[in-house]
Amino acid sequence: MSKKLLWIPVVYAIVMGTILVATIGFSFTPVPYEHSIENNTWKVEYKGETWETSAEEHVNEALRASVISNREKEQWTRDIVAIGALLPFILFAFHKNYRPFRNKVPYKWYTGITAAVVVLYSIFSITTHVDIHTELQETIDYLRETT
Repeated sequence: MSKKLLWIPVVYAIVMGTILVATIGFSFTPVPYEHSIENNTWKVEYKGETWETSAEEHVNEALRASVISNREKEQWTRDIVAIGALLPFILFAFHKNYRPFRNKVPYKWYTGITAAVVVLYSIFSITTHVDIHTELQETIDYLRETT
């Protein structure tokens, strides 16, 4: 690899390293929700606010919030995989002569297809995150009203 292209793996390593350290090392997910159940008490932490409620009385909401939280974690994992897969194509778009498929696909088509995939996945991901957050917010609001 020429020195001219050395920035591509460096940028990839920095971006993916940051995402993986945040996700694995600091348990980051885009949903600000944590919960635990001890001695029939359900402790909920949402956006820095903490409260406790009866787990026995609100078992359906506890399970629903847990499922929603798991869906968010699954979507975040999908996002990490998508970023890892698409980032090299994006970075190679800055070097016409070194990009993948340069002998088969014209540069404008390559950048257009790459941009289209990024935009389509972004739309899918953002709408999924918004839907999950809305559903979680409804569950949390219901729980706040009952305590």
